[in-house]
Amino acid sequence: MNFIQEFFDTKAPVWDDICKHDPKRLEQILDYAKVGEGQVILDVACGTGVLEQPLLKRNPGRIHAIDLSEQMIAHAKDKMDDERVLFEAKDFLGMDETGYDIVIVHNAYPHFLDKEAFKNALYKTLKPGGRFIVAHSASRNEINTCHHKLDFKLSEPLKPVEQEADAFSGIFMIDTLVDNEHIYILSGIKPEK
Repeated sequence: MNFIQEFFDTKAPVWDDICKHDPKRLEQILDYAKVGEGQVILDVACGTGVLEQPLLKRNPGRIHAIDLSEQMIAHAKDKMDDERVLFEAKDFLGMDETGYDIVIVHNAYPHFLDKEAFKNALYKTLKPGGRFIVAHSASRNEINTCHHKLDFKLSEPLKPVEQEADAFSGIFMIDTLVDNEHIYILSGIKPEK
């Protein structure tokens, strides 16, 4: 078990009490992700399943919601039972599954300390023409302030979205950058080739 997994396992029982999300911002993120009917979606670092109800309203074909933390997954499963959603304790960086229409990484990107491995996993899991979205339902300043309070390295500081996008622009077509006082979005498409 790595220290990030251990940290989130211990926080899982109280996560929904300490981490609140504005439903309007969640809908806004799904709009930016262009989530539509019948799509196959990978929700990376899904935590306790914050995005699953809003996603289900858009009638996807299937949602694969993964998280390193077995405890987060256990809480997510307790909150929802829908045959279109598969919750699984799994490491995104080691996934073999491919062919997703959309890969969503909500409020988790700073915890991926190996950004090159993260980018490669995005590319591998998406189908050609598929979209990834790195999204935070808070500002970059709020995210960095929250993570800075920890006394161990659980995350990397979130850079201005244009700087973060530079690392992705070589293999993805980046088409959405939002970095304001309410939300942070970096999104793009895997080329068809």
